[in-house]
Formats: sequence, structure tokens, C-alpha cells
Amino acid sequence: MKKMLFILMLFFVFCGCFIAGTFYKHIAYKIYRLNHKPVISVVLSTYNRDYGLPISVESILNQTYKDFEFIIINDGSTDKTDAVLKAYAKKDPRIIYLKNDKNMGLIYSLNRGLKVAQGTYVARMDDDDYSIPDRFARQIQIMEQHPELAVLGSNIGGTTSKFQVDFDKEPSLIPPEEVEINTYFSSGLAHPTIMIRREFLTKNDIWYPNEYLYAEDCGLYKRILDKGGKLSMVREPLLLFRVVKSKPGTKVGYGSTQSDSFKKLQQEKLMPLIGEVEPEKLGAFAGMDNRCILMKRMAKANKDKKIVNQKALENKIFNECPDDSGKRWRTAHPYWNDILIRNGKKIARANASDTGVITKEEGDLITIKWGLYPAEIFKKNEKKKRLNYLKDESGKIKSWNDVVPQKK
Repeated sequence: MKKMLFILMLFFVFCGCFIAGTFYKHIAYKIYRLNHKPVISVVLSTYNRDYGLPISVESILNQTYKDFEFIIINDGSTDKTDAVLKAYAKKDPRIIYLKNDKNMGLIYSLNRGLKVAQGTYVARMDDDDYSIPDRFARQIQIMEQHPELAVLGSNIGGTTSKFQVDFDKEPSLIPPEEVEINTYFSSGLAHPTIMIRREFLTKNDIWYPNEYLYAEDCGLYKRILDKGGKLSMVREPLLLFRVVKSKPGTKVGYGSTQSDSFKKLQQEKLMPLIGEVEPEKLGAFAGMDNRCILMKRMAKANKDKKIVNQKALENKIFNECPDDSGKRWRTAHPYWNDILIRNGKKIARANASDTGVITKEEGDLITIKWGLYPAEIFKKNEKKKRLNYLKDESGKIKSWNDVVPQKK
């Protein structure tokens, strides 16, 4: 009996110490924050993504750079999201957990997060992506080396392969002039990869705009550019994209609404340069022919108006638009069919931001290396100007699940 009482006493003492320790950790952190603002405010909004949250949340909590607050907004979820986030908030005092009474949408939630943010920088994160451990360390390094930048994004990976930042290697940046031109035809920067100087936002009263539903990132970049802010992107992939499969029941009309919002914004951006644009030529997926027509119009008008960097615009036209030299090839591929534009050893997909390098040509076979993925081998059909996909270097036929692994 005495032994049993002794064991129970030890158990209660242990539980009491554990609870007191957790409580003390949170109180101590709050006292620390009264005199020390975090360097980074991470803002994440989530809605009914309880199955994907652990991947995202833990990738932030496990960053090698530790000085951040993690603002998570539960946008009225009806699944187990609340329980998942409360458990994380109890474990880590850096988490600031906010909950909307009902589903208010991403724009409202992100702006709510910005109002709470105290960091020198604001970093975005989505609720099913994965930030590599050195993401924040690399972005802070670059932002402090380049005080002229208002926003820094990064490249993204599509697999769960492990990779690390080489801090001995100088980071390669896409120039702001090039990124600005990219925003005329796409978002320009992958939203969950960005880090922003919060002072730039507050000084210019910049928030996510309501008028571009589901294209709020593009609207934010437009506002920053309009105020003279510079956007850049590190070529290293610091985030893995779509690491889990979405739940059934995606909002009806999401894609078409997002497309309409981007077309509206695109027209607003093009108006000062080339005036009203035919609707069929607008959109992020309007095709390379239409994009090249618009870029050539922009280059002609920009010589006098000087709205964007003329040299960067002309370089983009040279690198992406076809001419009479036979650089344009159509591809047959297991998960995409597109037009490839070739310039020397470099090759670009017309309807995407992917850029590859030709690593080998032997007879009618051509090998192309795309970013993190295994090099792919194509067979040329010179007569039809067509590249037919054969295999990747490992000998495997690639499928969509190889490119974007789904959670089992």
C-alpha cells in the first residue's frame, strides 16, 4: 500500500512539474517578448486542412533560424483543425493562435495576421506546404544583404526530396526588373515562399486587397510595386509545394474566379502601357503566342513611356519568344504538353516558369535537366518540330504522382 501511495505521489509530482514547466515556459516567453520583438512574423491561414497542418506547422517550428512568432489563423474550420492547433500552441509559446468565428476567407485572415504581426519581416506560409529547415536563415541573410528589396521569394520544389542550403555558395537572385515584368503574366513570386519588410507595408498602408479574389498575392505585389517596392527571388528552392493531396469539396468556381481576378489585375497593369487588351489574350495560361504579342507591344510603347526596365523586357522577349530560327518545339509528355523555347543550351517551357538545361544531344535524342527532377530524355522529330518523351535518366516513366507525391 505504501509503495502504491509512493508511486502515486511521484506521478502527481511529475505531472505538476510538467504543467508548471509548460506554464512557466509560456509566461517567460511573454515577458521576453515585452522587451524583444521577433525578427520574423510568420503568417499562416488554414481552413479544414487538419490532415495537412502537421507537415506545414512542424516545418516552421523546426527552422534553424529561431527568432520568430508564428501567427496561425483558423478560418472557421469545421474539422479537427482547432484541436490540432491548440495542441501545437500549448507546446510552443511562439505560436499565436487566432480563430475566426466563421469562414471569412483568405484575404480577411491574412490581413488579420498582418495586424497582429510585430516582426521586422513577415513570412508567408501555406497550410500544406513544407519549408526546408534553412528557409528563414537564407532569406534573412539575403534581405539584410539587399536592403533595397521589399519582398523576397524563392524557387519551389515539387517533391519531398531532402535538400539543404549551401551557405558557402553565394545565392543567385532573379533581378527585380525581371520579376516585375513576370508579374504582368503571372504572380511572379510563389506566395507561400515570400518574406516582406513589414515597415514597407506599414509605411505605405499596404494590405491584401479585396478586389482580386483568389489572386490576392498578385494584388499585394501590384500595390508594393506601385509604391516603388522591389521584388526579387532566390533561385534556390526553399519550399516544397503541394506535399499533400487536397480534400474533396474544393470551393466551386475557385479556378474561374481566380482567373477572372488575375485578368482584371493584368488589364489594369497593362493599361498605362498599351491600353485595352483583347480578352482572349489575357490570363496566366493564355499561351506563349499571346504573351509574346503583348510583350512586343509593351517593348514598343515602353521606349517612350519607360514604365518597366526596357532591357529586361527585351531580354525576356529574346529568351522566350519564337522567331524564324526553328527554336520552337512542341512536346508530348506524360504530365504536360507544352511548347519549348530553346536558346543555346537553355530551354524554357512556354506556359510555365520552368527553365531547363540541355545536358546532352546525341543523334535524335536530347536530354533536358529540369531543376530538382531527374534529367529527361526526349526523341526529336525534326519534321514535325516535336519532342517525344521517352523516360527520365533512372529509366522510369514519369507520372504525376512521381512529381507531386500524395500523402498515403
